[in-house]
Order: sequence, then structure tokens, then C-alpha cells
Amino acid sequence: YYLKRIFNSRKKRKKMHLKLYLWTIAVCACAILGINVFFIHPEASQFQLILWGILGPVILFALDAVFAIIMHSLPRKWMNPYRKCFTVSRKEVSLYRKTKIVVWKDYIPDTGKLTTGLSKSKIEGTQSDYLYAFLEETCYAEWVHYGMALCSFILPFISPRTLIPVMIMPQVIVNFILNIPPILIQRNNRPKLLAMYEHSRKAEEKQQ
Repeated sequence: YYLKRIFNSRKKRKKMHLKLYLWTIAVCACAILGINVFFIHPEASQFQLILWGILGPVILFALDAVFAIIMHSLPRKWMNPYRKCFTVSRKEVSLYRKTKIVVWKDYIPDTGKLTTGLSKSKIEGTQSDYLYAFLEETCYAEWVHYGMALCSFILPFISPRTLIPVMIMPQVIVNFILNIPPILIQRNNRPKLLAMYEHSRKAEEKQQ
């Protein structure tokens, strides 16, 4: 019950946090564009600056979406939470605690309900099958965000050279940084979920 309360959050707060997250992206995009237009003046027209100030984030969003679709098409057996790449050591959990992850993790929106129909910010059952599916989704999410962070580096290869150092790379860096917290959250949550899953599985086996 205590672990379940840790994961469950109010819908109103989640909506507020999603808006805050989207505003953060918008402010970063506008700041990068504004600095280039008013201060740096690269060898590009204002039209090109505005175009890529808008187009850059749109392309990054599209790359993220495409990669997420590709990742979720992979076999579920690859997302075994007991695989070495998904296991989390006690030292790692201790490190997350030092970052006060419990305080800020709810400010990172969860899009799982939109993409897979399973929200990773709320546990809606304690059956072992449900909890294992939940664990698989945390593994998917971890890999998806790794991919999103890395695939953003495709953008410089399709952008005007003059804009790469002053506009495109800052956009890439922002996208990269925004994908790191969700990875940390999935890895921080997984040991607790595994404990819940194993407890539920053992309880169900005793009842049979």
C-alpha cells in the first residue's frame, strides 16, 4: 500500500506539470531564436533564422515520435526487467536519492497513457501480470528516451551549416537534456516495482 501511494498522483497536478514542461521547451526554443536574431547575427537571413527556429524543434519532435514508434514495435521479450541492462544496483538507487528525485520526478510528464495506454505515473492494480507489464513499459520508456536523446544529433546533418553551432546544437542539447530525467525516473522506480511484482507473484502462488 505504501509503495502504491508513492506512484499515484493527482490528475490536476499532472496536467499542471505537463504545461510547465511544455512551457520550458517553448521558452528554450524562443530564447535560442531570440539570441540568434538580436545578438549573434549569424550569416543567415532573418527568414532563415525564424524558419529553423521553428523547424528545428518540430523536426526533433518528429524524430522523437518516429523513434518511439520503432521502439514500441520491438518484441516485449527484449524488455525483460531482469536483463542486466535494466537492473539497478543499490549504489545507483542511493545516487538517485541524493539528487532528491522523489521531489522533482512528478514535474516530468508521463506520456505513457497516450502512447501505450498504460500510465507509468499511476499504479492501477497489484496483480502480478499487470505489474510485470508495468515493468516492461518502464524498460521500453528507458530505451525510448535513450534513443530520443541520441537521435537528436541527426538534426545538424540536415540543417544549414551556418546555423549549426549557434542555433541547431543548442536545440539538440536542450532535447538531449530533457530526455535524461525520464531515464533516471524509470531506473529509480524499477527496484520498487520489482519488489511489488515478486511479492504479488509469491502471494498468488500460495493461493493456488
